Amino acid sequence: MNLEQARELRTNGHLVSAEILPNPSKSGGWFLTILDDTCKNYLLVDDQEQVITVATADEILMLVREIGLRTVSIRLG
Repeated sequence: MNLEQARELRTNGHLVSAEILPNPSKSGGWFLTILDDTCKNYLLVDDQEQVITVATADEILMLVREIGLRTVSIRLG
């Protein structure tokens, strides 16, 4: 799911929750998962369908704000 689709999902009231997770690769970083009202999980991806991973939690929180979310869960490990 790209950023625009995530915004639309939230605007239409179909976004249930979001969770920030650490990237499991050795390079580190963070990525975002989104759960819709049909209990389907999505990864936030860019225009090339690559999972968006960022270096810091602050950067991923900026994406969360762009979607318009007010709450998010963060898993530390």
